[in-house]
Amino acid sequence: MHSILEAIYYGDMAAWERKRPNDPEYDVSNRKISTIKKHFEEILSPEEYGRFEELENLYTNTGTIEEICLFKYAFSMGVLLMMDVYDFIGEL
Repeated sequence: MHSILEAIYYGDMAAWERKRPNDPEYDVSNRKISTIKKHFEEILSPEEYGRFEELENLYTNTGTIEEICLFKYAFSMGVLLMMDVYDFIGEL
C-alpha cells in the first residue's frame, strides 16, 4: 500500500475520478430536460403531472445524497493528503 502521495504519483488515486465532469453538454442536457418537462406538463393531467414532479424530486434527492457523499469523500481525501504531507515533512 502506497502513501496517498505515492498513490497520486503512481496514478492509483486521482482526485477527479469521483467528480462529476464539467462538460459543455451539461447545459444542452438541462435545456432538453426543460423542454421535455414542459411537454409532459402540457399533455398530462394535473394528477399525473404531480406524479411526474414527484419522480423529479426523487431524482433530485438522490443526486443531493450523492453530492454529499462526494463532498465527504473529497474532504477526507484532502485530509489524508495533508496528513501524508506532514509525515513526509517530518522525515526530512
